[in-house]
Amino acid sequence: MKDAFEFIHSLMKEKKFNDVITLLSKNQETSIRSPYDSDLNHAWYLLGDIYYKQQKYEDAVSAFKKCLIDRPDDIEAILALANCYFALELPEKAEIVLKEGKKVEPLNPKIIYSLANSLFDQEKYRESINLYEEVDFKDHEIYDLAKKNMLLAKRLLSAKQ
Repeated sequence: MKDAFEFIHSLMKEKKFNDVITLLSKNQETSIRSPYDSDLNHAWYLLGDIYYKQQKYEDAVSAFKKCLIDRPDDIEAILALANCYFALELPEKAEIVLKEGKKVEPLNPKIIYSLANSLFDQEKYRESINLYEEVDFKDHEIYDLAKKNMLLAKRLLSAKQ
């Protein structure tokens, strides 16, 4: 099986996305072909990634949801699904997905930051500020982004009052 996915990954590096879609999916992209169906999580994630890169966000949502059916604790798939919802300007749906991700990894700075952003996008500034404050300073890049967004959320919250 490893060799089959190695070939898929080589096609991905070459950006031969349509070839990957053809190799992985069958039945109008509703199921995964053999031998890739032995790792559905991986196969659906790859399809979701391709659709996201092609800006086919609804198709990416569908693929990432199928990925999470196979492995609900897949943090990368949770983040990817949330990113699709952000791209579709659906922060409420991103919030739901990210709250599930926070249950899986409560201290994951990417999950916390993204969840805070989903709340920020919904103008729930007080809640977003609380979450931005949870981001661990050890992850410097995300911490700096969270700090910047927290200051903006505080300004916007003050302006609303």
